[in-house]
Amino acid sequence: MTLDERTGGLKGTALGMAWLILRDPTALSIVAANLLAAAYVFFHPPYTYSLLFVYWCDCILIGLFGILKLLLIPIGLDPEAGGHSIFDFGVSLAARTLLAAIFAFAYGFVLLCVTAILGGLAGEELRIRKWTGFDERAFLMGLGVPVALLAGGHLVSFVWNYLKKKEYLRRTAQEQLARPFERVLFIFLALIPAAVLVSAFRLPVLLIVVFLPLKITADLVGHFLDHR
Repeated sequence: MTLDERTGGLKGTALGMAWLILRDPTALSIVAANLLAAAYVFFHPPYTYSLLFVYWCDCILIGLFGILKLLLIPIGLDPEAGGHSIFDFGVSLAARTLLAAIFAFAYGFVLLCVTAILGGLAGEELRIRKWTGFDERAFLMGLGVPVALLAGGHLVSFVWNYLKKKEYLRRTAQEQLARPFERVLFIFLALIPAAVLVSAFRLPVLLIVVFLPLKITADLVGHFLDHR
């Protein structure tokens, strides 16, 4: 069934996207997790510190689940028959472990660059508010709730799509290596216009107003491309 058939001929429209979301429990969990996390952040300013830290943790979660997915992809074996010997299993496991290590190194480097950018933006709100004596460590330790919500959304998607629907049998290692980078790129592109507006208008709450809809859209686009 094509995407156009699945959306009732509404492909590329807002109604078509809404139809896809309503038919996909994991897409609903993504929207719900983001909205609940944003609601928590709204009542715990500074907004940039809260939202960017939660976003940074979301990037880490994408990477961790990416590693887990790589470890489950069959390599060098028949996906239907499985391994035929202990030797085959050992070779497959070694190959998957090596790919996971390569991915972790490359993804970690990208995440390090993102961390530097987010750190500069997070400090902007403190300068705008002229806050002094801000206990960064204690504040960030209190953001476990929104991070747990996002982790729950990723876990639901992993179990439903990757395990229950056995996506690992239909996905190559090359595809899985690339997809976490695509997901993070979508989210990062959504952050740019929000960051520009915060710096231009000196209103940190704009980060939530602008970034949240863009991030949810980016998450959904990445989700549907990942599970197409």
